[in-house]
Amino acid sequence: MSDKHLQTGDPKPAFDNTKKFRIYSMKFCPFAQRARLVAAAKGLKDFDIVNIKLRDDLPEWYPAINPARAVPAIEFPDGQTINQSLVISDLLDELYPEKQLQAKDPIKKAKQKLFIEKYGDTFIPSYYKHLRARTDETKAELLKNIAHAEKYLVESKTKYFGGNEVGMIDFMLWPWIERLPAVCPLSPEAHPNLTNWFNLMQLDPAVKETAFSKEMHLKFYEGYLNAKPVYDFN
Repeated sequence: MSDKHLQTGDPKPAFDNTKKFRIYSMKFCPFAQRARLVAAAKGLKDFDIVNIKLRDDLPEWYPAINPARAVPAIEFPDGQTINQSLVISDLLDELYPEKQLQAKDPIKKAKQKLFIEKYGDTFIPSYYKHLRARTDETKAELLKNIAHAEKYLVESKTKYFGGNEVGMIDFMLWPWIERLPAVCPLSPEAHPNLTNWFNLMQLDPAVKETAFSKEMHLKFYEGYLNAKPVYDFN
């Protein structure tokens, strides 16, 4: 992984011929974390991570890789590129099937994908809305969506969203739950199942490899909320 985030004016790094692909990321981006989580969960080592700055500091060469100017993106040595966190995560799961993260049962897989889609349409927007506004109204909306996640675990009667072990759905949901302590901490009384899942996920090797502390997220948000994000700090 590149420790420093590349920015405007920095050249595109040459490909390491010993690596099979490259993930473009930003350390504090939850969407990019999805791809890093999947790669870590599958034990992949033969790839690079290149961190880049976003918005006005975006490297000039990056829009050719992802016209949406967002992360993550995956690039292969032959120049082929794929964008969007869910697509990249599924691609890695298919390219490296030795440890399958998606549910093997087609019906379960479909239902989990539908929940991830709903999560993306409701939970994620409510998270950012409350992060920026911090009003009672935005908090209530976020808590409503947290309650939906709690209900899913109650009804599934399993420790994880994916069943009795960590699966793709857990890694797709995790990045925003990891950041909840910096915005709206879980209540063990109101969200006992989600709190238990949160504690279990913190023990997962892939989560340990990719996670940042509440303090680090808060430090990043200081600049992010003022449209002056600081990407590189200890």
